Amino acid sequence: MQKIRKGRYTLLNGREYKVYENDNLTYELISDCPEDVKYGFKEEYSSTYVKIVGKSEVSKIYEVIPYAKYKGRTFDVSLQIRDGKVNLGTTNAEFAKELSFERTDKYFYEKWVPLEDVEILEDIKER
Repeated sequence: MQKIRKGRYTLLNGREYKVYENDNLTYELISDCPEDVKYGFKEEYSSTYVKIVGKSEVSKIYEVIPYAKYKGRTFDVSLQIRDGKVNLGTTNAEFAKELSFERTDKYFYEKWVPLEDVEILEDIKER
């Protein structure tokens, strides 16, 4: 199953983890893989594993910003995939009307579309 990434990530020991800054000295690494317990992660929540590391242990952090291409246009994309569909969003009323998006807020439109009709892309920026 495809997973849509969004937020800050880092690589540690050849594995990718979501990363949050705790304070000036540490980061919190997040994993959904039970195998990471052998790398010092502790189960904090159901199927969520956490490890606190010193900032010196992390060499590079990058920001992942997902977006989607659908029918030749670019849209915001939600992180959720349900029943083989992904939720696209836009503030562009013209695109929304042309592609039958539903108005969900004063200036925002959304549509659930089959994942196979969408190309999920990412902008990746080093931090």
